Amino acid sequence: MLIGYRGSGKTSVGRKLADQLWKEFVDVDEEVCHRFGDKSIKQIWDERGRKAFRNEECRVVADLLSKDDLVISLGGGTITPPDDHCPIHCDCRCLIKQSKNTVRIYLKCEPEELYRRLSSDTKRIGSRPTQDRLSLEQIKSDLVEREPVYESASDHIFVTTHTDSSETARFLIQRFL
Repeated sequence: MLIGYRGSGKTSVGRKLADQLWKEFVDVDEEVCHRFGDKSIKQIWDERGRKAFRNEECRVVADLLSKDDLVISLGGGTITPPDDHCPIHCDCRCLIKQSKNTVRIYLKCEPEELYRRLSSDTKRIGSRPTQDRLSLEQIKSDLVEREPVYESASDHIFVTTHTDSSETARFLIQRFL
């Protein structure tokens, strides 16, 4: 299971891991979007709200954790601290932290590199609820809140700032899988 901020490499590394380990790859964000009729995250948040997205996200995670032989890429906000609008979100974090036979890896990346990656990813621009206000300051602010959560939910941390997805996948297999 790969944990981290968007742009840290969860999807690209996850696909390579799944291919090399002969497992199925599932991106939680993609699966949630599929369950909402293949709408973008932004469309889901705009039409149904954050709570509906987060609740479905938790259902997806619970479904995936009941299966074997998967490489799972969590959404960047999947395990963020819950709030009053989404109490089920805490249950999702607990499920992830307590799941058996799961290796949880935090793909950590420096904010400047995250900003560079996200700013140059033209297919994702506008598809996220916060994409219009994406800034280095916003990423840094998000990471202040999220990094302790990412770290506490992980078994291992790997820094992806200066590695590509192939190198990262190769290292993770050799070291942790």
